[in-house]
Amino acid sequence: MKKIIISTIALAAILTTANAAETKGEFFIMGGQNKVSEAATYNKTYTDGGIGYGFTKYWDNGILAGASLYLDGSGSDEFSYGVDARLGYSYANAGVYGIVSGTGQTLGGSGLNSDGGTTSYGFGGGAGIEYKFDKWAIAGEYKTYSMTSGSVSLPDYTLTTQKLLLKYRF
Repeated sequence: MKKIIISTIALAAILTTANAAETKGEFFIMGGQNKVSEAATYNKTYTDGGIGYGFTKYWDNGILAGASLYLDGSGSDEFSYGVDARLGYSYANAGVYGIVSGTGQTLGGSGLNSDGGTTSYGFGGGAGIEYKFDKWAIAGEYKTYSMTSGSVSLPDYTLTTQKLLLKYRF
């Protein structure tokens, strides 16, 4: 799995350094849900929001590649941060892409674990779809991660995210 993630990130980096037809920086706000699952006592869904920054390159042949950093959370119960690499296809104003992502997540404040806050890390992937306007874009993304817990009181778990993003492109 790690070889696939590293290969995908390397491919996205190579593609983004090539001569592109259009490069867009993106600032975005997002909202959606993060769901923690695996052990029955830890199943919980968080409605959260966040911000991020990234870039996307669009080639004349329709290929798109990009990367972004983000922060999101639901107050004192959950906080996430991460990095995404995207590779996909864009036609006219619409695009679809695959995502390789790494994230960190802190859970605490809601009695999920006895130490009051545990940071976990994980890698995963997913897919997204976007529609571009002149300076704006709207996107939907689905990602799933295999998380490794940093605490003995919280077992390893699966994190699933569903997000709606509003992007300002410059």
